[in-house]
Amino acid sequence: MGEQKIFKKFSELGELASSLGGRRRLVVIVAEGCPACEALKRRLAESKAKIELLDVTKSPEAARIMRDLGMFKVPLLVLLEGDRACAFDDEKKEVKCVKSVPSEEELRERASASGQ
Repeated sequence: MGEQKIFKKFSELGELASSLGGRRRLVVIVAEGCPACEALKRRLAESKAKIELLDVTKSPEAARIMRDLGMFKVPLLVLLEGDRACAFDDEKKEVKCVKSVPSEEELRERASASGQ
């Protein structure tokens, strides 16, 4: 699959995610220093796709989601809905969904960031 096709699919997924609303979020987990992640971030910015980026080196949420899914390759496309995280497992060639609940530390960080 060519690069253009991959990025077109990300754009289409972003449009889908923005139409879902509610508690659903489409995120791509990236990492600093990852060439594929940097290329993806540039292309997503150009396409104006409604996909949230989480940097695993800076986001406890991203680290938790990857750990809960047992998937550690970036970039990783994840659909979040409530307390569930779903992603495509490249090795098993199937979608994997797990319960992914924030830790007490992550909840405290969110509360302090929002001023509560």
